[in-house]
Amino acid sequence: MIASGLKNYASEMNLTIESGVAYGWLENCFVSFSEGAGYKRLSIYIGCHHAPDEEQPVIEGQLPAHFQAADRVADLILEKAGDPKKYRLMPRGKGMNAVVLAQGGSVVHVNFFDNPGTLKCIRAFVADVLPLVAPLTTPHVCEKCGEDLDSASQPIRLSDCAVVPMHSHCSDSLSQAMEQIAINEKKVFPLLPILGALIGALIGAAAWTLLGIAGYMASLVGLLIAFLASKGYDLLGGKPGIMKLITLIICVVLAVVIGNLGVTVYTLHDFYQQEVAALQPWEEAVPETEFIQEVFPMLFEDSEYVGSFIKDNLLGLLFAGLGCFGMLRMAGKKPEDEVKIRILNGRV
Repeated sequence: MIASGLKNYASEMNLTIESGVAYGWLENCFVSFSEGAGYKRLSIYIGCHHAPDEEQPVIEGQLPAHFQAADRVADLILEKAGDPKKYRLMPRGKGMNAVVLAQGGSVVHVNFFDNPGTLKCIRAFVADVLPLVAPLTTPHVCEKCGEDLDSASQPIRLSDCAVVPMHSHCSDSLSQAMEQIAINEKKVFPLLPILGALIGALIGAAAWTLLGIAGYMASLVGLLIAFLASKGYDLLGGKPGIMKLITLIICVVLAVVIGNLGVTVYTLHDFYQQEVAALQPWEEAVPETEFIQEVFPMLFEDSEYVGSFIKDNLLGLLFAGLGCFGMLRMAGKKPEDEVKIRILNGRV
């Protein structure tokens, strides 16, 4: 997506603004602009240099052939745009590289650190560095098949928001493939990710029990429960979206309830130990497991205990919700690199 500043610049440079990106020709390069939290991105289409149907030899210490053109562009950019004040490429330690090779070497992303004045730096980059990049690119070929473009070629927004040119028949086959992938994903119920989330929630429930035994409730433990459940979901192949959000909500509720039940079991254990200590030498105690199995169901026949248990759970869910609200809100969102591929309406 792009904000007003980048939109104004794109309009000034006669770029097409569509579907959250700006794209078109600058300095004999086919480029696109997008932005996200803390960065603005210029994506440069290098041309189709990969051959998916051909096996290419891999030489130790050398990039595969389909990355070499993009690598030359990346090296040139890093060499010519090294001045952080003038060009403001993403500095190290910010979680994102300044220059990134993408789409099998057909695209190079240039990431700018986004703060006041970044558009001025982008202007300088386009004027100074992009003309040097242009001779290293072959942008008049289809990204999918590598053949020369024709009058029916279309701009395609890829999953990382880069826009590349593609023949209409190539884009049609790509769209069909993406639709089939989407259909297959809908058919697969994420059982393993849900299991992973439940395991993480149970660990969080244990932490809730320990805190409850100490006589406390804390929103931080609610955040811990959501974090562990989220990690379990992700580690077993789960993806962000509504299913993850629902799973995490259920896991947080279950963890709080199970945690409070754990506090009740510990209370019974403590009571049992006190009663056993008070027995006379000739008196024999029933096994603790048998005692808990008999007494535990009886507690839920006591309206006073049930009311207290419901109150504890509601209060616990309030604390847990305050702690993990932000994480739950993000769980339902698709990350920026999972934007759907889309055929755009402009021209290349």
